[in-house]
Amino acid sequence: MAIPIYVLDTPAFIVGIPCSLTDKLYTVPGVFLELSRKADKERFEYFQNAGLKVQSPASKYLEEIELKAKTTGDSERLSEVDKSLIALALELNAVLITDDYSIQNLAEEFGISYRTVSEKGITEIIHWELKCKGCARIWNEPHQTCPVCGSALKSSRKKSDK
Repeated sequence: MAIPIYVLDTPAFIVGIPCSLTDKLYTVPGVFLELSRKADKERFEYFQNAGLKVQSPASKYLEEIELKAKTTGDSERLSEVDKSLIALALELNAVLITDDYSIQNLAEEFGISYRTVSEKGITEIIHWELKCKGCARIWNEPHQTCPVCGSALKSSRKKSDK
């Protein structure tokens, strides 16, 4: 039987890792930087000494993630660390351990399996759009402000095409 492969997001080092040290464990370099408490950093280092691999994904997977994130509207909701985690899970054909709903949303789009640490997890895939607070125009691509009237944009769920 194959040894499971997991890619671990930050909550796995804060709340606890729902897998075994005998599994193949990976994460991306940015996760360590997201840890602020000494105990969480020590837990990260403990797992690293026990075999956790810290690895960046290949650029072709990052590009794939970025393109899909733009189509779902998740691009602005995800940090570079988040995108790297999804890309590494895609590259390694791994299970992603995360409580982040936006990460789960995009993982679903790619057919990447995920497990949560302490949250319930998403129940449906959501696509996002930006709606102008002034003129109510809808924008699917990111802008700082509305290109038409200059008002602020608000992220909202895209209405289904039913």
